[in-house]
Amino acid sequence: MKQAYVTALTSSLISGTAPEEVLLNIKSLLLRKGHLRLWPQILRATKRVLEAKLKSHSPQVTVAKSCVIAESKIKSALVLIGVAETEAYTEVVDTTLVGGFTACFKGKLIDQSYKRALVNLYLNITKS
Repeated sequence: MKQAYVTALTSSLISGTAPEEVLLNIKSLLLRKGHLRLWPQILRATKRVLEAKLKSHSPQVTVAKSCVIAESKIKSALVLIGVAETEAYTEVVDTTLVGGFTACFKGKLIDQSYKRALVNLYLNITKS
């Protein structure tokens, strides 16, 4: 039941309806149905869903260490997956990558990390 309210609230907010109006309508519906105690849970779940949608629509680059040298390679990889050259991206540091980077945008991934190269090398060696 809570998920239905979260879905309705999320789609109403995304559709462009005024947030104040949407929140008042959902809250009055909860009051009429006797589900008002779900209100805080619904708000938290809606916040998580909206943050996840926002994160998936902004480019994210994961690097082994922050380095200016690879920025041109990162920019060209981002252009390949559909990011405008001038668009900003979020950089996340992940030391398990050993080196290189991964770029992710709208479900597309370019993995140019040393970790992926080493895993592929290991898989090729152990096939025979």
